[in-house]
Amino acid sequence: MARRPRKTSARAWAGAGAALLAAGVLLAGPLAPALAAQEEEGPERTGLRESSVVLTRLPLSVRSLSFAGALPLVNPDPDLFLRNPASAERGRGMGVSVQAWEADARLLVMSAGTAWFGGGAALGVRHATYLVSVEPPGGGLPTRPAAAGDRMRFAPAPGEPAASVSETAVTVGYGRLFKGFRVGVAASALEVRRGADAGSTGFVDLGVARDIGRFALGLSGGSLGPSPELGDDFRTLPAWATLGVGSQAAPVGPLDITGAFALTWREGGDLEAGGGLEFGWWPVVGRTFVGRVGVGGPAVDGASRITLGTAFLGDAFTVEYAWRGVDGARGIHGVSLRFR
Repeated sequence: MARRPRKTSARAWAGAGAALLAAGVLLAGPLAPALAAQEEEGPERTGLRESSVVLTRLPLSVRSLSFAGALPLVNPDPDLFLRNPASAERGRGMGVSVQAWEADARLLVMSAGTAWFGGGAALGVRHATYLVSVEPPGGGLPTRPAAAGDRMRFAPAPGEPAASVSETAVTVGYGRLFKGFRVGVAASALEVRRGADAGSTGFVDLGVARDIGRFALGLSGGSLGPSPELGDDFRTLPAWATLGVGSQAAPVGPLDITGAFALTWREGGDLEAGGGLEFGWWPVVGRTFVGRVGVGGPAVDGASRITLGTAFLGDAFTVEYAWRGVDGARGIHGVSLRFR
């Protein structure tokens, strides 16, 4: 979160904060369930979603998880380049995060960013493990994330045989300013393992962002590359594109308020809307306490549309936590530690 500016009136940015909140409600509130209903239609698209590489679909940042998948594009978090490579231009420091999904599903993300060659360079490592169902019962090849329906779910149905899958991606990115725009590219090497079988591939993500006053607009897309060969139609690498906006901190009374909202398209026609607000209170300079709330986000079977998060920002480090409820499960939890 950016430090509180001193040259802008609280009244002016109280209005901006209210506008952000209204935009979030309009975008992520009514739109998210409508898009979720749209995803349930059309069995011809089920295979694409069920066999998608999850590292290209999940919120990789704990902060993004609490914002229902949206990116705080104005911030220098080193892991943001994994969803918009233009963020590598200002990404600094290093961080590690862990997300716990259902059953034994886990997501580990490590990232680092530094200034380099007139811009910024970034490195990220992502590793996901989860379960898939096995068809036919009693043996055969796992063909989909273990769930009935067409949304992500990483817990096997009762009595259904399951096998473990792991995905590992190593990503390097570079971003710099060009005629007032932040532009970036990220290249990834991906390996998917299913028991003794393994498939590998590479893909590219692209991003651009523009700072407009206290806001940042961003457009990113990627998964441009061949799908890993791991059986017929087992793993696919669908393309995606995200349009997002983020704001710097606006002082409203004793609080600093920021917001982030995004609309994501995925190959096959799926749309996801999500956004959130962050409320920061710093009684002492260098000691900021943060609360976050989001609405919408990636479709997960039985998951709440509401996401929550909290954080503590010290002089040189940040500790974050995010949560999203899931019916009949312990929910989705994320924890991260970043050093600046």
